[in-house]
Amino acid sequence: MKQEKRGNLLADKLRMLLNQKGYRRRFTLRAIGRRQCSGEITECLEQFLGQQCSGIVSLELETMAPYNDQITCRFALDYEPDKGFKIKELTVGKPGYPSRTFPCATGQDIPGSMSLEGLFKKPKPWEWNMKGKYRM
Repeated sequence: MKQEKRGNLLADKLRMLLNQKGYRRRFTLRAIGRRQCSGEITECLEQFLGQQCSGIVSLELETMAPYNDQITCRFALDYEPDKGFKIKELTVGKPGYPSRTFPCATGQDIPGSMSLEGLFKKPKPWEWNMKGKYRM
């Protein structure tokens, strides 16, 4: 019972951190040797914590940006039963662009979800008009 309460507290801390940063959409949780689960962050973490685990477990938590379904966010996590969840890195990708990886020492190193669009170059509206040496 005590271990279950501790697991719920650790899951709540991770959920609150991701909510503060703006990651509120559907999540997919993958762990080696475990079943993949999809849904809200709370459901995924409860399902993961319901399975017995010992030692350090590496996880991948995937979601989309809240305003753009093309931008994928993959969180690489470690879970230890006594220390909780630790985010190692965040990888942000968009089709046709190179992926960007952010190492995370603390929760504050995670970029907010609203700043992800700025990581990918957007075409300027006048680029189609420029040919050769700035002929119009």
